[in-house]
Amino acid sequence: GGVGSVGVIVIHCDWSQRIKEDGLAVTIITYGDRKAESNPYVKLSDQARAAIQDDVDAMGRLFVSTVARNRGITEKTIRNTQAACFLAADGVKLGLADAVMTPDAAFRKLINEAGA
Repeated sequence: GGVGSVGVIVIHCDWSQRIKEDGLAVTIITYGDRKAESNPYVKLSDQARAAIQDDVDAMGRLFVSTVARNRGITEKTIRNTQAACFLAADGVKLGLADAVMTPDAAFRKLINEAGA
């Protein structure tokens, strides 16, 4: 199995040029100036991009602090992974996993720890 990937991603697909080339027009009717700021039918504005980045950064910080707290390792250690994925022993070395074992062994361990 793999562990890690402690990061956040948002994808915005800008269809505005394709829509224009196809001779289409999209009308967006909203309440609130920013309601549709990240829609795919118009080029993403600098303001919208900055707002999305702020949200991604906030979620990323929360994700990092939560993993660090729950795994008992430093936030710096988590940030230094740069959201990479790690397999087996490498994940254990970083403190992102407790052990490497077969699914059957992991299930038996869980049952024993639960006292069932």
